[in-house]
Amino acid sequence: MKQLITRTITAIFLLGALVLAEAYASAAPELLFCFAALLWGAAFFEFQILLKRIAGRLAVLAVLVSVASIIGYATEAQRSAVILSIFVSGIGGVLLVAARAVSLERAVTVVLVATIGIAIFGLGGLGLLRVVEDATHNQSMSIWLLSLVIVTDIGGYVFGNIFGGTKLSPIISPGKTVVGALGATGLAVMAGPLVAGLLGVKIVALHSFTAAFCITVAAQSGDLLESLVKRIVGVKDSGALLPGHGGAWDRIDGLLAAAAVFPFILLG
Repeated sequence: MKQLITRTITAIFLLGALVLAEAYASAAPELLFCFAALLWGAAFFEFQILLKRIAGRLAVLAVLVSVASIIGYATEAQRSAVILSIFVSGIGGVLLVAARAVSLERAVTVVLVATIGIAIFGLGGLGLLRVVEDATHNQSMSIWLLSLVIVTDIGGYVFGNIFGGTKLSPIISPGKTVVGALGATGLAVMAGPLVAGLLGVKIVALHSFTAAFCITVAAQSGDLLESLVKRIVGVKDSGALLPGHGGAWDRIDGLLAAAAVFPFILLG
């Protein structure tokens, strides 16, 4: 009972902060920026702690430099530089660190976890920045993105618990089922254009079933990738920042992955 109360209070606090940030998104985009930056920063810090436990400080530094480089190239005109920064400053640095590993298994593990971090926090941070910096559309875009991630989470939980069935990934995330994943995908694909219409979004791409499909698949993938990292490290939660909920990354794993593909949807 105490755990439920703690969890509820934390959820109310987060929801209140989000509602406030969204309410003033267009007039005062810095509120939404600060809210997104704090959550992203907390989640990234948690990831760095997990990475350090299995790979050491050099891997942490390589990922930090890479993620900073990616977010530094935030304009559409420099999209190719983003990709270049991933491979040069990120993967290259991680490979150098992995080369010092005592075994092949450890080297592969370091590269895998570090690459997940670069992709999720680099491209995810870039996607969040793309949303919050647009004072004209930030409110509608962020609500649309959040709505699809929430629908995905709810759909997966409801369909998985009602119908059960084959486990989606018994080793990585035993609580998820194939039916739950399919149900979540179908629900989000239907919700995407509907939410865009209700919000009066003028961005054509957000009315597309394809865009909704990409977002829900990305959100579910982000959840699985975070679970994979936690399994490798051997922890239940990414951190303990949010009482009753675990870490910040536990709460926004799907959102970060969805945000990572969001700019490419807008470009489409």
